[in-house]
Parts: sequence; C-alpha cells; structure tokens
Amino acid sequence: MSSELPAVLLNTDVDPDSSSMQIRLNASYADSVAEAGALPILAPPLDNDACIAKFAETADAFLFIGGRDYPPELYGAEPDPMIRPLPPRRSKFDVKLAKFAIASGKPILGICGGHQLLWIAMGGRLVQHVPNHSPSDDCEVFHEVAISEESKILGRIFPGKTLTVNSFHHQIADADSPGQPRNLLVSARSPEGFPEAFEGRYESYLLGVQWHPERMPQTHRTAIFKDFINAAKSSVLKRRDASHNFENRKDK
Repeated sequence: MSSELPAVLLNTDVDPDSSSMQIRLNASYADSVAEAGALPILAPPLDNDACIAKFAETADAFLFIGGRDYPPELYGAEPDPMIRPLPPRRSKFDVKLAKFAIASGKPILGICGGHQLLWIAMGGRLVQHVPNHSPSDDCEVFHEVAISEESKILGRIFPGKTLTVNSFHHQIADADSPGQPRNLLVSARSPEGFPEAFEGRYESYLLGVQWHPERMPQTHRTAIFKDFINAAKSSVLKRRDASHNFENRKDK
C-alpha cells in the first residue's frame, strides 16, 4: 500500500444563523480522516460548476458529512413540516459535488446526512420524518443494526452479524418503495427494519452509514475510516498504474 497521503475532500456546512455565511465543520470528521492516514481537504459550498468539477478531479476520495435535512424537492416531494432544511447554498453544492464524485468512481463515504445525500443523488427518496426516532440535541442514543449477509464492505469491517451504533437522525432512506436506486445494496438495518447503511453493488467503493462513526468509540471509528482510506490508497495506485500503462502505449 502506498505511504503517500491520499487527499480526501470533505463538504462543509453553512451556519444558518450567521449573517456572514460562515462555513464550519465538526473537527472530528477531519481528525478521523487524518488519523486513518489521509489528508483532509475542506470544500466550501460554492455556486461555481468549474470549481466543483475541479474539486472532484483533484480529490482521491470523498467524505460527505451530516447536517440538517436536504430539501424534499430534490426528490420530487412536498416538505414535511418537521424537516429542518439546509441552507440552499450548501444543498445545491452538495448535490452537484455528490454527482461528480459518483461519476468519478473514486471511493466515497457518506455519514448520516451524507448517507442521505448519496441516496438522493442516485435517484432515491427519503422518508422525511420518523416519529419518536430522533434523540434530543443533548442526548446520544444507541441501538443495534443487523448487517446483511450480502454486505461486502461492512461485512469485512465488522465480521459479526450485529453492530451497536449511535443515532442522531429523524429521516431515513426510503428503500422499500418502487423506483429506489437499484445499484445500491441496503447492507444494514435497525431492529425496526429501517435502512442504516448501503453500499454500491459494483466495483467502486461507496459506503453510506446513517450513524456517526466519527463520534463512536475509537475502535469503531478507526475500523471504518481505515477501511475507507485504504480504499482511497488502492484507488490512487490503480489510477496511477492505468495512467502509466496509457503513456507507455502512446510511446510505442
């Protein structure tokens, strides 16, 4: 495995209560990336397609963070009164960046709202509000999730069938209605049957988790981020080898 630090691009949040549009990020996201052996690079939410395309070209992998709720019009739904929408500046940027990231084939990890973002970007819908599901802001709750036998990523990281995770969300991916993304596998569910993780069905590394591994105990946090960063390192080597082989063919 390469000893170089792959560059992981993180989207960032916008303070909805700031008149000066301050950009922010919970430090635990960047810390988790750095601890796992990669370079975190923060992407401010810009209304600039050229910049978004360059972000995607430059990054070796992508981490999409949590936050408030993505606007339901992104998936053709009327807003539920219980949603707390993200600032438009962030939601518009995130969707564009997510689509570039998916098209790139580079490794992607989505956490909580980032998990939901990837689901939306791939054509899925959300259940906008699950009553009595979200904890209060000052109370962290935990529950078990069951890992699917079909899971390749979570099943490798956590060989057991169940996993204890935290919960901060009130929305879920609507995986059981018609028309949901066929190229995503729901790879973990809560005891109620709610989707808690999904993975890409194809070769590219794509993992979305509804919980917050960056807030979990160190062993859990390290396991997920190490696997993600190892995928980023492998991806860099594959692209480098492909480029080298292409150059050699041109020279002949």
